[in-house]
Amino acid sequence: MGSSPQLDLGREASKADKHQEKPEARGFPRIPAPGPVEGLKSRKRAVLRIFTDTSRGECSPSSSSSSMGVEVSLSSRVSLSGASVADVGQMLLESLGDDSIANNLKVWIHQGIQVSMLSAGSCLQEQVESFSNLQPHVIVAELACFMGQAQACAALRSFKGGLIFLEGDSCETNAGDDPSEEMLGVLHALGVSARFHVGAEGLWPISMPPAACGEMMGNLRPKDLGQLPLELLQSIDLLYKEQFHAPLQEDLESWAGALLGILVSKQHLKGTSGSATDGKVSELLGFIVYKFWGPPLRVMSILRVAVPSQHRMCGLGRQLVRWAFEKARQKPRGECARVTLCAMPDAINFYKRLQFTAIPVNDLEPLP
Repeated sequence: MGSSPQLDLGREASKADKHQEKPEARGFPRIPAPGPVEGLKSRKRAVLRIFTDTSRGECSPSSSSSSMGVEVSLSSRVSLSGASVADVGQMLLESLGDDSIANNLKVWIHQGIQVSMLSAGSCLQEQVESFSNLQPHVIVAELACFMGQAQACAALRSFKGGLIFLEGDSCETNAGDDPSEEMLGVLHALGVSARFHVGAEGLWPISMPPAACGEMMGNLRPKDLGQLPLELLQSIDLLYKEQFHAPLQEDLESWAGALLGILVSKQHLKGTSGSATDGKVSELLGFIVYKFWGPPLRVMSILRVAVPSQHRMCGLGRQLVRWAFEKARQKPRGECARVTLCAMPDAINFYKRLQFTAIPVNDLEPLP
């Protein structure tokens, strides 16, 4: 029966921890928790509502005119699409619900709620640092701010208040308001659970496609790469060169016994066995390179992990590493007792969340 491996960080990570006593200081600044709100008994209760104004009557959370609208609580993560989202953002910052705006929309905001804006035109970190005094309850942010900004996505997702994202014209969508692959990855990275379109006739919900989900093709050796579909192999080679500045084939051959695991889109695998010889074209969601070292080391080394930029912050990196954990557990204890890796400084927190711990420098063991 396989053993549960001891999870440690490798040599580079230990050095990074030693010379960087406060790694969080170099990361994206933490967003302060919202201040207290009088009369609010639950984080799930609406503190802000945007709705189509059909009655031209008084704005209130219980008004019948607010049946088609967006409710935002201190735990909400919603996104607005359409040409008029900039008007909505301005309304949320300036209006207290007294005036109608474009497309017959109105807003109601709970008394005492502080709303702040994150704009793509200014330094994101400086804007967030200014929140230390404002302590906003709801943040309205242009989605373009977070394209390719993994640390910013993680920081904002951990915010304890409500989030409203404005997709805007700069965020590419496909037909029918479906987000592009990159945009979908950012939406899921930010924890968005609902999307709405702002149009000439008001406000209505639109689709929020699920995050990419993949299946593993594992235990691939250098000789197996030639059996992969050409398009998939090209995607792997391109991602590998972008991240590690070397050809995949050469690295695999230089690490005698190294194996490759590939995470590919599940929808493309339906009706196949998922083997390397099926000849089916699958979208690449990530890969992992690993190697088992037998006695006396009894270690699995994770050598490389990468996920395409459009799919990052969606849990695919965790899926790859946890898959490797399971491969290690399937080995007899006499063959594998722990999992190790050498982490780049900016990846240390990711591996710590997966329960890796730094190996003390004096305990480091050289690999053959």
